[in-house]
Amino acid sequence: MNVRPYIPGQKNFKKRTVRSGAFLNKVFFVFFGLLMALGVVVYVIWGSGWFRVTNIVVQPASISSSAIAQKQLEGWLKERTWIFARGANIFFVREHDIISFFDQNFPELEISDFERSGLHELKIDIQHKIPFARYCARGKPCLLVDESGESYALASASVGPALLYIEDLSAGSGSFDTPIRRKNVLSEDQIRNYREIRDRLRVLNLAIHAFEIPEASFLLRVRLTSGCQLIFDTTSNLQTQLGILAQILAGTLKEVSLNTVEYIDVSVRGKVYYKLLDGRNDSGGEM
Repeated sequence: MNVRPYIPGQKNFKKRTVRSGAFLNKVFFVFFGLLMALGVVVYVIWGSGWFRVTNIVVQPASISSSAIAQKQLEGWLKERTWIFARGANIFFVREHDIISFFDQNFPELEISDFERSGLHELKIDIQHKIPFARYCARGKPCLLVDESGESYALASASVGPALLYIEDLSAGSGSFDTPIRRKNVLSEDQIRNYREIRDRLRVLNLAIHAFEIPEASFLLRVRLTSGCQLIFDTTSNLQTQLGILAQILAGTLKEVSLNTVEYIDVSVRGKVYYKLLDGRNDSGGEM
């Protein structure tokens, strides 16, 4: 008589093996189902065209180049590839992308408003870029410069007297071909200095004709509409120099018309020098 040996726990082991296999099957089907659902979502968003931009409105129409910009922008978005689908998806068109498009193709324009309208339309409001200054290098065409110090267009004579006029006479300023688009035409420090002087001279009721960058790059000359020239040192504290200028205008030169003053020099620390057109009172003093 053959007796089958007893192996402790054998029956329970078989049950656990069956249960583990069923659990793994469930995990596999759940994972596969989630993967399929994710694939459907990805297709709906990217590949189906349900969220594709089909209409772009660039306004206002009163800006002559708005229609041209709209047509070029439509073609640019259609040719772009977003992940694996060609054409612009309403969810993935970023304002930064549109700003870059206008900066590269229409640098004289800037975006004032960007809006997604529904699932298929973009509305873009544009305006002419407000220039910070008109920059003229020696012997070169004048350029319009924005607040970042980048030139973006040729400056015409019709830009108006309210715009800052900067004349660059420094060494080498006219020795190269000046492209219309050029970064760092003016540095951040220069823009900050020009803005500070402009605002303070407005308070003193002094009208600026031009900023002049002389060959000595640390100096800055400001020609007033009266003909008087102000001389500053850009490596020193401008607030102190402007304060000294205000003192002499309110004191020694209070009764003197600036039409008769050739220059006022506050570039020497703690001192001021001025000269009248007739040569009188060519003097300096500590302040």
